[in-house]
Amino acid sequence: MPVSMSHVAKEAAVSRVTVSNVLNGKWQEKGVSEETRQRVLAAVRKTGYRPNLLARNLQRGCTMTLGVQLPDFRYDHWLGILTELDRAARTEGYHLLLNAPATWNDEAEEIRRLYDHRVDGLILSPRLIDAHQELYTWLSAAHTPFVFVGAAPECPYYGVEVDNLQLSKLVTCHLIEQKCVRIAHITGGESRQARERTQGYQQALREAGLAQDSSLIVEGHYTVEAGTTAMTELLSRSPRPDAVYCANDLIAIGAIRAIESFGFRVPQDLAVAGHGDDIPFTWFTRTPLTTVREPRERLAQEAVNLVLRLIRGENPKQRVVQLPGELVVRQSTRTIHCV
Repeated sequence: MPVSMSHVAKEAAVSRVTVSNVLNGKWQEKGVSEETRQRVLAAVRKTGYRPNLLARNLQRGCTMTLGVQLPDFRYDHWLGILTELDRAARTEGYHLLLNAPATWNDEAEEIRRLYDHRVDGLILSPRLIDAHQELYTWLSAAHTPFVFVGAAPECPYYGVEVDNLQLSKLVTCHLIEQKCVRIAHITGGESRQARERTQGYQQALREAGLAQDSSLIVEGHYTVEAGTTAMTELLSRSPRPDAVYCANDLIAIGAIRAIESFGFRVPQDLAVAGHGDDIPFTWFTRTPLTTVREPRERLAQEAVNLVLRLIRGENPKQRVVQLPGELVVRQSTRTIHCV
């Protein structure tokens, strides 16, 4: 049986109310002597009593817990964001309750499960971010503070994200500077985040005066397998591309695998750039990848700050905070290509 406050009271020969006053820091105002306080603390140590924080916080109307739903904990990108979320939350006295759905179709139900644990607020990053409007309406009606991290759906929701459009333009312009002229793009699907990355790619081509060839855009998803399949399709067409911008780094891993399986070299025959994850690519490929590095620490810190403001009842004027990233140029795009 777990040790209760009554066990501590019996060991210290005091009332249960006295134990509660000592543990809640109200012993002086309740007239408890220092000698009695020390006796209670000694009894706590002897019995190994642990306060029921959930019950205590529920009495206060809070749990001091934030629910966090992220797409995946297997890769450095989300692990890095999770680590920073935890650090920022602990600084404010909060703990995290984590969730990573087994499949994309489980996202809405798993977010509801976090809500069922009576968390004070939610930090969310669903893969199918635009497919859960009914859920977001339900959370709003339940007066549950929630913010998005990494990407946010259309207003009126709160979120912290990077400027996907500008960063995708930055990557594509880098490929153009490397004298690439047939730049392919493997997309990330139908989310707003993916659409913005495609739009940035198209704007960069247009501003450089390069022809936009729809056959160079292949739809994918944020997986290695999707990158391999899409790159295989691109390499089967003639003429083949001389560069490819991938909507994330997992896609780029798959693309490089496909390129090498065709007997081509990266970057001598085909330059490859990713976006956003900055995974340690020595784990997956011989060629270090050019990519966009997202500011994970700031994304997490801003998300925690924003949800805590909502928990306190504030109404921030800026609903979506956009943060800059940086282009990290590595070996996968360093070779100058012939036009």
